[in-house]
Amino acid sequence: MHTVLALHRNGEKPTQSSADKYDKYQMEMAYQRYKAKKKEKPWLETVRQSVPASRAYYDLCRFSGVSVKQKEIKCYPAKPKEKKLPKIPGDHSREFIINGYVVSVRQLAKLLNMRYEVVNSRLRNGATPEELMEKKGVKL
Repeated sequence: MHTVLALHRNGEKPTQSSADKYDKYQMEMAYQRYKAKKKEKPWLETVRQSVPASRAYYDLCRFSGVSVKQKEIKCYPAKPKEKKLPKIPGDHSREFIINGYVVSVRQLAKLLNMRYEVVNSRLRNGATPEELMEKKGVKL
């Protein structure tokens, strides 16, 4: 069959043997069977058959008491986003007391991953250090 295709590409007319005709007939029959099966089961077009079950499905099975073989899902404890205060040598900027910690403006800027000038101007304009930390989602 491959030689027939190669000859077609080159523009030559191949002599079709009975084996080639049989192969072509078999391919046509296989395609017809495939089309008939597809018409029988139209849902095969819309839903993948190898869709993994969702967690909700397993929760439903557990709730109703149906046993389902499932790999144990590893749950790691969530790490708190608490950060330690960075040490900044020669820091003489203003200091605030936040949750019992003495924090300078430069340390706060480093903690929030912002520039010192930006943090300092926001504090001068009336924002509290707690508000800035809450906005950035950082805890001490």
